[in-house]
This record gives sequence, C-alpha cells and structure tokens, in this order.
Amino acid sequence: MSSPTPSQSDTVTTASTASNSSDSEMENANGPNTRCSICQETYTIPKVLSCFHTFCQPCLEKLQEVADKISCPECHQDTFLGGQGLTGLLPDYAVSNLLETNALDTSALHCTGCKSKETNAVARCFDCANFLCANCVMAHQFMHCFEGHRVASLSEIQGNKDENGSGKSEKPIYCPRHKTDVLKFFCKTCVQPICKECTVFDHGRGHDCSFIMDIGEKQMDVLQRMEEDAKNKVNELRVSAKGIEHISSRLQVQYHKAQNDINDTYNFYRAMLEERKQESLKELDQVFNTKQVAISSLAQKIQENVDRLFQGCEFVDKVVKYASITEALMFKNLVEQRFQNMFNFCPDINNQMYFDIEFVSNFQAITTGVRNTFGYIREAEDIIPPVQKPPPIARPNGVITTSSSSTSSSPPLTNGHSGIFETPMLSKDFGGSQNSLIFPPADTNMYEKWSNGMDIFQNGIDVFSTSADPLFDISSKLNLTSLYPPKSQLKRQKMIYHCKFGEFGVMEGQFTEPSGVAVNAQNDIIVADTNNHRIQIFDKEGRFKFQFGECGKRDGQLLYPNRVAVVKASGDIIVTERSPTHQIQIYNQYGQFVRKFGANILQHPRGVTVDNKGRIVIVECKVMRVIIFDQFGNVIHKFGCSKHLEFPNGVVVNDKEEIFISDNRAHCVKVFNYQGVFLRQIGGEGITNYPIGVGINSAGEILVADNHNNFNLTIFTQDGQLINALESKVKHAQCFDVSLMDDGSVVLASKDYRLYIYRYPSIRCHEYSAGMSVFDSLFRNLILTSQFVKGWGQPSHLKRLLDLRKVLSVRDAAYTLVDKNHQVDILHEKVEGNVRVLEGEFHSPWDKIIPGVMPSVVKKSRFQMIIPNRWQGPSRPVCIHHGGTGDHGYLIRRRLMAEPLLNDHGIGSIIIESPFYGSRKPKDQFRSSLQNVSDLIVMGGALMFETVVLLHWCEEEGWGPFCLTGISMGGFMSSLAATIWPKPIGLVPCLAGVTASPVYTRGILTKAVRWDVLKNSYYEDKEYEHEIRKKLDSPEKRTGRFSKDYSIQDYHSDVERALQRIREAGSQVDGIGTAIRQLRTVNDWKAKSFSPTSNNLSLLKNDKSQQLKSLDAEIMDFMFEMMDEFTHLGNYSVPVDTSMILSVVAEEDAYVPRDNVIRLQDLWPGSKVKVIPGGHVLSIVNNRQLFSPRDLQGRALTPAAKTRDPLQSLGLSETE
Repeated sequence: MSSPTPSQSDTVTTASTASNSSDSEMENANGPNTRCSICQETYTIPKVLSCFHTFCQPCLEKLQEVADKISCPECHQDTFLGGQGLTGLLPDYAVSNLLETNALDTSALHCTGCKSKETNAVARCFDCANFLCANCVMAHQFMHCFEGHRVASLSEIQGNKDENGSGKSEKPIYCPRHKTDVLKFFCKTCVQPICKECTVFDHGRGHDCSFIMDIGEKQMDVLQRMEEDAKNKVNELRVSAKGIEHISSRLQVQYHKAQNDINDTYNFYRAMLEERKQESLKELDQVFNTKQVAISSLAQKIQENVDRLFQGCEFVDKVVKYASITEALMFKNLVEQRFQNMFNFCPDINNQMYFDIEFVSNFQAITTGVRNTFGYIREAEDIIPPVQKPPPIARPNGVITTSSSSTSSSPPLTNGHSGIFETPMLSKDFGGSQNSLIFPPADTNMYEKWSNGMDIFQNGIDVFSTSADPLFDISSKLNLTSLYPPKSQLKRQKMIYHCKFGEFGVMEGQFTEPSGVAVNAQNDIIVADTNNHRIQIFDKEGRFKFQFGECGKRDGQLLYPNRVAVVKASGDIIVTERSPTHQIQIYNQYGQFVRKFGANILQHPRGVTVDNKGRIVIVECKVMRVIIFDQFGNVIHKFGCSKHLEFPNGVVVNDKEEIFISDNRAHCVKVFNYQGVFLRQIGGEGITNYPIGVGINSAGEILVADNHNNFNLTIFTQDGQLINALESKVKHAQCFDVSLMDDGSVVLASKDYRLYIYRYPSIRCHEYSAGMSVFDSLFRNLILTSQFVKGWGQPSHLKRLLDLRKVLSVRDAAYTLVDKNHQVDILHEKVEGNVRVLEGEFHSPWDKIIPGVMPSVVKKSRFQMIIPNRWQGPSRPVCIHHGGTGDHGYLIRRRLMAEPLLNDHGIGSIIIESPFYGSRKPKDQFRSSLQNVSDLIVMGGALMFETVVLLHWCEEEGWGPFCLTGISMGGFMSSLAATIWPKPIGLVPCLAGVTASPVYTRGILTKAVRWDVLKNSYYEDKEYEHEIRKKLDSPEKRTGRFSKDYSIQDYHSDVERALQRIREAGSQVDGIGTAIRQLRTVNDWKAKSFSPTSNNLSLLKNDKSQQLKSLDAEIMDFMFEMMDEFTHLGNYSVPVDTSMILSVVAEEDAYVPRDNVIRLQDLWPGSKVKVIPGGHVLSIVNNRQLFSPRDLQGRALTPAAKTRDPLQSLGLSETE
C-alpha cells in the first residue's frame, strides 16, 4: 500500500521553496513596488488589505463579488469591509509618498485624473492619489463626489520636500468620521489616531490619549522593534524548516509500523473468528443430531401405537364375528383399557423443542466490541488539541474518526484575519423557509434510533416538532406552573463523584451497554447490562456481588434487558426487555426467576418504577402510554398520553399516586395521576434540557437529571418550584439512566461503560422572583434570529412610506387605491370529504401603489383557503388569519384555528402568507430576521392592501360575513387591515396591543434588535435625523399632527400633498385621483381619525430599565417614534363598527408591554378587551380555551352574527 504522506523529497522541496520565498520577500522589502500586480500599471488610489498586500482601488472594485468583503488576489485571504466598502480601507501612504517623490523629480508632470494624459498637472489629491490639472482641481472644489478630498498644489508639496530632505513630510490626515478635523491625537487604549472631536465623544473617559507629535517617535520605535521581532521569527522558522526532513522520515517509519500492526491485529481477529466459527458449527451439529434423535424416537412411538391400534381392531372384529355376546363382553373391560391408553397418546408434533434451533448473534455488541477492542490510532495531543470530553474507556483522547459527528471535536478554523468559522447551529431545528420556525418536521424514527443503539441526542437542540395538534405540542413544552430564571441567570453548583466503577467487556464488573440502574433497600446497585443480556449487582462502593441472566427467551433468560426497578419491601427486581420481546420479568433479590408477563400487552416499555403498594408502573415510548400492573401481571390502569409526551424515558411515583415522567424531547417532567389526567409540568427548556431520568429523594424533592453539555441535576419541589441546580465538574459521555440512594447519592450510568456515584450539597439556590418577563425572556432565548440587521432602510424609501402612511390614515382615500377587480388566480383546488382546499396567488397591490420598495420575491401574495364543500344555509362566513412572527407556512394557523372553525361551525378560512416569510422570504434573509426596519413597515402596509383584495374577491364569490384575526404580530396586522375596510367586520386581535413602539423599545424583543447597526446608520446618514424624524406622528409622545398647534386643515393638506408625491414617484395605480377627490369630500373623518387626541393619551415615561442604559437615548426615541408612526392604531381610521372588536391581551406580557400606553377601548370606544393572566407565551398555553374558535372568531361569524347585538355575535356577556 502506498503511503498517503508526502515523500521525503517533496517535503524537503517544500521547505526549501518556503525558505527561498521568504528570502525573496525580504529582498523586495528594500525597494517598495510602485506598480499594481493586477493592472501592471502605476498605483491609482492604492489600498492596503488586511494581509498587507496593496492594490489599486479600481482594480479591487472590479474583483469584488460581495459587498462586505474582498478576497486578496495573491494570498486569497478575506478582508472584511465596513459600511464604506473599499473606500474605507486604509490607503498605502508609503506608496503614495513614493509616487509623489518620484513624480516631483521628473521635469514635467501630467494630469492622471483626466482621460487625456497631455495636460500638465498643477496639484495633487491625497485621497484620489492623482495629479490634477486646473480643470480637475475645479471639479474637486465643486462636485459632491469629491467632497472632503484633500488637494495641495505642487508648489506646496515641493516646498515641504525641500524643508524635509527625506521626503517624509507630515501631511494633514483627516478623521474618517469627522471629515473636517485633522488627526492630531493618538489613543493608546484603542491604538489608533483620532481627532479632537473623537477625544470628546468616542475616546473620552477611560481612554489614554496624547498628541501624535509627543508620542509619535515612541510609537514608531515600537513598530520598528516589532519588525525586528518578525525578522528574528523568520530566522527561527528557517531553522525549524531544516528539521522537516527528519520529521518526515520518522512519520514514514511510524506509519508503516502502524500499518503492519493493523494487519497483524486483523489476522489475529480472523483466526479467532475462524476458531469460534468452527466451535459454533460443532455445537450446531451436536444440537441438530440430538433433535434428529428425538424426532426419530417420536416417529417410532407413533408407529408403535398405530400397530397396536390395528392389532386391537383385528381382535375386536374377530370377537364380534365369531363369539357370542356373553363371550365378547368378557373382553370389554380389557379392550376399553387398552384402547383408552392408546387414545391418550397424542404426539405433540408442533412442540418447538423438536425443531427450534437458531444462532443468536448480537451484531450491536459485536460492532461495539470490535470498535473498542480492535485498537485505535494514537497521536500526540499537542498536534490537534482534543475537545475536553472523556471518550469511552477503550477509546482514549485523540481518536480520529471519519463520521459526520467528528466535526464536533474538530479544532476551530481561523481565516487568518480576525474571525472564527463556526459550525451551523440547529442544523435541523428550523428547517427551510417553507417550514415553521416553531414547528419543524418531526423525526419519526427516534425510537428506532434508540432501540438500535444510535445516539438520539447528537443533533443539538430540537426546539419543537410537528404533531397532529400544534397547540398541544407547544403546551407540552411551555405549560409551567412556575416561572424559572433564564439559563444565563441559573447558577449551578459544582459536584464531584466519589466513586466510579466498570469498563467495557463481558466479564464480571464489565459492561457493553449499562442502559438501566436501580438501587435496593440495602443500597445495592442493580445494573441492566443490555448487550450482555444480564443483570449485575454491586454494593454501594461499586464492588461486584453477583449476576444473573443469559441470552435467551426461556424462563430465567434475558434478551436485551433495558431498565430495572426494585420492590423495596421484598427486594424483588423488576426488569423490562426491549425489542423483540417487549415484556416484564420479575426475579427475587437473589436473582432467581419468579415470573414474566406483558409480552402481549406492551409494545415499547421504557421507564419502570414501583409504588409503595408494589404496583409496577410502566411508561412506553413511541406509543406514549402508561400501564400499571400488579405483581402478577394484571393490568390495573392504563392510559394514553400522546398529546403530552414526545419521548419519555424515566418515571417515578409519589405517595399521592402522582406519576412523574421525564420527557427527553420536551425538556421537562410531566405529571399525571393514575387516571391519566395531566396535572402539571416541572422544568422546561433552558433549565432541564434533554432529561435522562427523574427521581424522588428522601425529602420528597424531585431530582431531574439531564446530560446536556454536562451532567446536570436540577431539584424542584413536587409542585415545580426550583430548589437547587448542580452540575458535574467533569464532562461525561452521554448517559443512560440515574437512580437515587437513601443517603441522597445519585448513581449515574454512563455511555463510557462506567457507573458514577455523586453526592450533592443541600445548599439551595437563591430565590428567583417570578417577574412578568422571566419566562418570555427564556422563550426568546430559544430563538436565534436578530432583527434589523442592516439598519433602518433607505431614507428615500422611508420618505415614500411616510407619504403612503398619511394616506392610509384616511380610510375613504386609502380604500380607493385598491382595484375591486384585482385579479386573483387559483393555482390548486382539491376536495377532501366535505372540505374544499384552494391555494391561490395574486400580485400585491402594494407594488403598484409604491413601486420599487418591495423586493421582487415578495411581490407575489399567496394564500390557502379551506371552506366547506357545501355551505349550510345562506350565510357563508369567512375568517382571514394573519401570521405571527416566524410563521413561515400555513400549518400552524390551519391546525390551530382554521380547521376547528370549519369542523365546529362550518366557517371558512383564508390563511395569507406574510411578506418576507415562507415563499416570500428573500434569499439573503436569515430565517425570520428582517433586514431593515422598513421591511416591517412594508409587511404591514402590504398586508393591509392584500387583505382588501381578498375581501373584494370573497364578496364577488358570494361569501360573507368576514372576520380578521391573528396572534401577536398577526393581531397587529389584522387591526391595521380593519382600519381601511369601509364596512362592518369582525376583529379579534390576540396579544397584539395598540402600537409596536413598546415592543421594540421596552419589550423582550429589544434584545433582538441590532442597535449597533441602527446607531451607526442613524449617525452616518443625517437624513434620518434632519428630514425623516421631523415628519413622524407619535400619538404616545404628542408629536406631529398630535401636537396642539396642528389643525385638521393642516393634516388635510398634508395628506393631499402626500398623494401627489406618490403619483409623481411613479405609482401605477389609477385610483390616486379618485382618492384625492374622495379626500376633499370627507367631512366626518375627524371624529374617526383623531379620537386619540383626547386626554386619554398618556406620555411615554422615560424608561430607565437596566437593559436600555447602554443604548443611545436618541436612537431609542427615533425607534419609538418610527414604530408609533407606522403601527399606532391612533394614526389610522377607527373601524366602522367597534362593537364587533374583541382584543385579548396578557396581563404580564413582556413582548407587548401595556403600561403607559393608551387602552384600546379608549382609542376605539365600543370595543371590548379581555385581559388574561400570564405572559405572552404562557397565556396561550394556560388559556387555550379562550383562543378556541368557538369562543372568539367562531361565534363572531355564526348565524348569531346577523343579530343587532354585537356582544352576542362575539359570544360575550355584558360583564366581560
């Protein structure tokens, strides 16, 4: 076999080449190159990359492929760019100075800025690095593109050269941020030159700043010393390169030695396997011959009985024919006895003992054994630092694997500049853009992976998975009875093990898979050694006592024992077996077989425990069922819990007959009673991630063990209150099971074939107050997206959006902008029973009203509609559902709202896809992370017009009445859409509020906003401050049209001028003229549009919360006013019939804060608001019945909606 390593000659050649390359580079350093290696011309605007290579800026612009980085043409190292792009790169001052010096030495200089090269130069531009003629100097003085460029006459440059004979004159370098200020200071803290303005604002307190003229020489000395150090390092590396040949030779020797060892090991294994094969064949022949003898003996007995029967028949026939009756009766007794004996002979030809012969092989154990005993490739650990994670005993650190999981232990790769490449997180949890961020596709083969010995935890965090009922799916994870602190605030105490025992193997005290562990009354440790098909018992110090069981299906034999439990009173050991037997076996405390049962009842037994009355409680995974047996195998209770469980693995019961089940994929413990009623949930994601087991200690406390990133213990009261949190000081391989001793010690069965005994301290954690935003904050931490990653959006777009927003505030004008006959195309239609499903699309009217603002992929609006195949009665009610944040598909809204509406009330639904989500998501957008603030504005405005298109279409089809609804952001969108519909319409916004301004300035989503990007964008472009901000209308701050000096006539004129600007900007809508005429005829819109100017409007209090102290107050104010401008319902018309509005809000909503914000019933008199307890997330879970269609949208659209009583149409009473 040829060596995969380079030959010695290749290595030596590589080393010498590297040495020669270094020599040439050091020689070139004596004379700087003045020609660009790309264009081969003299440098034009020379720019330095992070790799210290210099190129012309125009050349780099031609090579640039992406906006935020440039790859070096020579070394291919990436240089990341700032907001100014290539212009922001530092110029090569040395090359520029050298070019100036060389040019001044020539007799005649020509202009390098003109196309013509014959004009004489009279000046020099330090920014363009061009010599300029008189015309170019004038252009630099008057053209905006040259603003800030530094131009000096040649006479001035020549004078400076004469004064400084070396040619290194100190030219003024201007601050890149404060364009008119010269860099005169040097910040030692930030290691960069700064101007006087910078010393005041950006480099003030805590920064060590000095004049450049005072410390310049010292800093230059530092650079020169650094250069000397680099040269010395070059010499060291050259010496090291000479040793490459010796290293390569040693590598070759070690490689061939290891190769021979592998072949020898393989031959030894083959010989052993051949020997075992012959032994097994010999055993098989012996068993076969024995059974053949048994079969022959059975055949002989059958033939003997046949002969005897024939003989008896002949005798009876002879007696009957030739003897008298009396003579014949003399033989009757003898004949009966003889025949009866022969009749009782019934050969059991179906007995398996005659033919049951098979070779039982454990391929999983063989695979594990070969991998762990064949050997491994050891290498020096200082070459590739291994991840600090203890591997299996037979696999020491440094193992190199080729499986996909090896990426987790690979070292970080640097790009040679400043960043670190990271592996993608949540590789499967969020899926593509077509899948919901909250409910991605489920992995239906999870149990098969487990039962086949595969790792079910290797895919990272699995946030949620799709189930038949998404609300049950989310409630199974979030329905906590108490709120827990975020993981970042949860301080875990350290604990260490005081005993460990076990190793890989098949001998006593060795394991191949210690899947289950239990502790008896004497604190003996009972271990289910699954792949060795046995149970091993150890004392509390880990000393081996005895074992029982062997591979097989007969009494006293075990086949893949999985989990164990102990009957405390008698010491009996309960063992569950996984596939293929799926049964329970009971042994006494000495390992003697007692009984087995459940093979015809159980399907996938997982966790097992015994209550204080000796009843055996089994929890099954995959089928999600709990079965309670008595000691004799009789079923006492059983119930299914698939709506609450996802992957149960551990179970324990208390004295109140409450069953505590640890759910690995739901990251918590679920509690049921013996009748199957779900009681509560303990723990949650971020606190008890991927639990492996649950127990109750002597104090009655619940211990939840998990193995997420470490071995963690989290202790709760039985009501779910957090008591303590601990973690091991050492990392563990993935773990199987845990059990508790009487003294509180925890026995851990680990995948590294060892068992560990931990003791934990009884000190309790600090008490955590259940603030209103604690769980909302915890839930937010699961979502990895950030918002507004590119800034506010283009100022020109925002100005156009402001004009359109003013028009939207007047319903009669905005409504006319949408064509009633707007084309809607149905792409797919199918009938499923009594359900008719349609999928359609249409071009968003937004793109015609304000073209150029919406990305092309967003322009197509798509929807799914489900309606009855046959309507019952003349009414054909339809509800339009708007999507919340992260809702990229139709599934959630269809399962949660649309299907119950159809099944319970015969109400149709339209599920509209939000812009920037699902199939309308731009390719460069990361998940739900909107790139600009303007994207959120476009989303809301587009949905307003698209909703009107769908309502027109439904009216044309003869459907109605209508209702709009949505949860969270979807509720905002529904409320906005209702303001421009000129007819009564039902509206049920849930958890939405009145404005989005507190959402992004005081709520949990403040943490998701890229404030650093918004701040830089705001200060770099003065249009945001000087033009856009002055046009904003904030009802909560009484700015814009809400100021006391602003009249209705003024606003009327503003709206008309906005319509004119929309027309001049290229709007393709024919209804603008109609909108202007309609606007002039409106006389009663003041009461509807300006109702929030009453004294009920409250000013926003200065928020001094800790999380906002670090944010720029001006940026926060601008965000507040921007959100108020575009989302505050006070900026829009009041819906026609406010009595048909019911808003549901959460009392402790941390996403949509309600304090210091006008109430909806004050803004829209006649509307109803229902306040429910809990935060933004938990209120949905804990009040599911309130969000049921029969309580909200359903009753709004039932035949009762035809009545004049709006409360009755919404299903509400007067007291609500």
